[in-house]
Amino acid sequence: MFTIFAGVLATAFITTGCSSYVRAGYRGDYYSYEYGDGQPDVYYYNNRQQPIRQVSISFNDFYAQLSPYGVWVNIHPYGQVWVANVPNFQPYSTNGYWTYTTYGWTWVSNYSWGWAPFHYGRWGFNNRYGWYWVPGYEWGPAWVAWSSSADMYGWAPLMPGMSYNVSLSMNLFPSSYWTFMPGRYMGMNNIGSYYVNRSRNVTIIKNTTIINNYGTENNRRYSTGPNVNDVQRYTGRTIQPMRVSSVSDNTRAGVSDNELRVYRPVTRSDDTQSSSRSATNAGTSQTRTTQPSSNAGTSQTRTTQPASNAGASQTRTTQPASNAGASQTRSAQPATQQDAGQRSYQPNPSQPKVTNNATPQTSRQIQAAQNENSRTQQTQQQRSTTSTRSSTNTDTQQRR
Repeated sequence: MFTIFAGVLATAFITTGCSSYVRAGYRGDYYSYEYGDGQPDVYYYNNRQQPIRQVSISFNDFYAQLSPYGVWVNIHPYGQVWVANVPNFQPYSTNGYWTYTTYGWTWVSNYSWGWAPFHYGRWGFNNRYGWYWVPGYEWGPAWVAWSSSADMYGWAPLMPGMSYNVSLSMNLFPSSYWTFMPGRYMGMNNIGSYYVNRSRNVTIIKNTTIINNYGTENNRRYSTGPNVNDVQRYTGRTIQPMRVSSVSDNTRAGVSDNELRVYRPVTRSDDTQSSSRSATNAGTSQTRTTQPSSNAGTSQTRTTQPASNAGASQTRTTQPASNAGASQTRSAQPATQQDAGQRSYQPNPSQPKVTNNATPQTSRQIQAAQNENSRTQQTQQQRSTTSTRSSTNTDTQQRR
């Protein structure tokens, strides 16, 4: 009896261990990115960062829905990544705009496929294919780093491996990653007409600091972007937060009746928590925009978690007079107290080196990606044919 019981326990242990390894490791010809930061989750498994999470959207969802609009190529160590079939494309720059929601500043894409690459995963760049998207499974209003100077806002796509759980700085990004725009145009739908020429980026960056405003949802951190009070001061317009709702059909996504509908697959329990968090943040945002400015500092304290250089950013920013005291008091706290346990970003050594020439996508780069995709498909077909023939020959020999 004891022998049987021991055998059952051993079988269960082996089964569980194998299952965990498969979920955390290399799957066929691609890595899975369950952490949402473009880092292969086998990297976290090996470094024991945290347990693997179940997700509500799969690689196959991305593969099937993005394939008509671009091509998939293999880039080590990420496996299959996606290249948009759009000349002159640059993520979070072309054919879209920022709108203020209960999550903060959220990117609204005019591309039919924009629900995925701008709200999941990370963006990288290489000279051969141009901009490529590494799948991730954590939704966010936009995966970018925000910055501000005296009269401008800037943003740059987070690179693979980056997250908001580590301290970000301007020098982590090549100058060509940044898109800058005068602050007075923030919130307009045609912001592409007001971008600063990227030839000025190097000069602008010298007088620019990272914006460290963050929110959380289900213990996941996301960036809320520029303070809405500052944007209202720049633009002279009152900005009300737009409600965000999830839809299961991406054809229904878009802006309508002060609501941003996003294609965002969620589970029932996750949706409940999301609604609770959104309601809390909605109240906070409403306080910032509809209540007297004396309350704005209080609400900002609840939703903003300044990082190492937040003090410089907040000190530079002009707050309403009734709110200035609270803002300055929060910013005056030593950075070491604000950011206890904050880690600096450390890239995975196996990741490709960051290129400094991240220009918009060219037709030649798109063609190179298409050619690589064709070669990959031909190789797979040849392997499949060879495998089928081998299997047929084996069956024939066995029957003989």
